[in-house]
Amino acid sequence: MKKIFAAVLTASLMLIGTSAFAQFSAGAGFMNSSLNDGKESSALNGLFAGVSYNIPLAGGLGVAPGFYYSFLTKKDSGNLGTFTYAGDRTDMYLTVPVDLNYGIQIADGFKALLFAGPAFSYGLSSKTKVSGSIGDFSAGSTRDNYGNEDYGRIDVMLGGGVGVELEDIVRFTVGYDYGMMDLDKTDAGTLHRSQLHVGVAFLF
Repeated sequence: MKKIFAAVLTASLMLIGTSAFAQFSAGAGFMNSSLNDGKESSALNGLFAGVSYNIPLAGGLGVAPGFYYSFLTKKDSGNLGTFTYAGDRTDMYLTVPVDLNYGIQIADGFKALLFAGPAFSYGLSSKTKVSGSIGDFSAGSTRDNYGNEDYGRIDVMLGGGVGVELEDIVRFTVGYDYGMMDLDKTDAGTLHRSQLHVGVAFLF
């Protein structure tokens, strides 16, 4: 699977510069990511940032490979009898989307955009820091969620979204992706990741 991810990344980078009319963009935004085992979900929130390169194909149709980094976190706390606990989880991902998009010119300086396609995601880091206390005693530990190979790093996500471009300068987008890979590497069940993202990008 790592070879497939590397091949997609290489192919995406090779597309850059193939068209004199291609458009580069750089942007960032908010992301909500959920891990769902079929019974309940756990949500992480954070930010993403990256670049994409839209290559026109025909009419308003284009293909846009991209390269994005995301940082997600969540905080949990509670009580189990006399035991008080707090947990901080942080996840970092590198994602390479390859979106087909179609732009519709609504008016001068205003374009509506539809996009859909796969996104190849690689988990750079996933750690959970847990601390707890009973009376005057407290202790803490940090768990590498990838360390025991129970949690998968690589995911292939499918999704899409909508956006608008203003004056060929700035783009606003809202999108959703669902992970097709089972990230639970044990026999306990299945685990899938999904993400909702809202972003703004500047066009060059």
